[in-house]
Formats: sequence, structure tokens, C-alpha cells
Amino acid sequence: MIICEFCNSYFSPRPQIKNPRACSKKCCQEARQKANEKDWHERNKGLYDGKYHRIKRSFRKKKLKEIINNMLECLKIGSCLKKIEYNFLALEDILSKLFLDLGIKAANKWCTH
Repeated sequence: MIICEFCNSYFSPRPQIKNPRACSKKCCQEARQKANEKDWHERNKGLYDGKYHRIKRSFRKKKLKEIINNMLECLKIGSCLKKIEYNFLALEDILSKLFLDLGIKAANKWCTH
């Protein structure tokens, strides 16, 4: 028998759990989860600050720019498009807006071979 950290009652832990802290009551499980999240955030300070998101956003934009440049290169090489003059800068702007709206995951799925 073990004592629950949150309600101080005795309980029999499940054998699958290595270090049981809480009984199976819903309120104790919610309190345990909240305590775990608080501990995790204290150990990982700064992970979810603005700097992290700015870095990730710039990485996503760089990746999307690479995808757009690859697509434009394919369009420039295409034999049927050589006869027609396109304004590739306007096309690049359109593709940039499209892929930024789609996001990196959707763009990667759309551009796979």
C-alpha cells in the first residue's frame, strides 16, 4: 500500500507503473498531471518564449523558400514553358503566399515525388 501525494489516502498501485504518486481518483490524476507539467516547464525554461518561435518561423520560411525555388526551377526547365514568357517574380510571390498559408507539412506533402 502506498500513500497518495494529493489526497493522502492509501491505494494499491498498478504493477505497470514504476513510481506511483497518485491514486486512481480523477482529481488526484489531474493534480498529478498539473504537477508534472509545472515541473517540466521549470526544467525547460525559455523553450516556449518568443525567441524559440521566431527561430522556428524563420526556419519554416527558409524551407518554404527552398521548395518554391525548386518548383520555379522546374518550371523554367520545362520544355513546353520555354515558348511562353512568364513573370517568375509574380509567380514566386503567388507560390510564397500559397505555401505560407498551407504550412510546411502540407507543402512537403504536395511537393513529394
